[in-house]
Amino acid sequence: MVIGDRHSIRLYHPNPEKIGYPMQFTKPGALERGESYFITGKGSIGMAMRAKNAYL
Repeated sequence: MVIGDRHSIRLYHPNPEKIGYPMQFTKPGALERGESYFITGKGSIGMAMRAKNAYL
């Protein structure tokens, strides 16, 4: 699990060296509008399916 802030900066990552850096594969504006989405692609630790959700 990766947790990021409202600016897509990683706050938690399984690899601590990735904390503080931008997340990949974001959908601009989606989380600000309260939209959840899924995306598949190659990221910092290989191929992955991601689910992104906004939490207040």
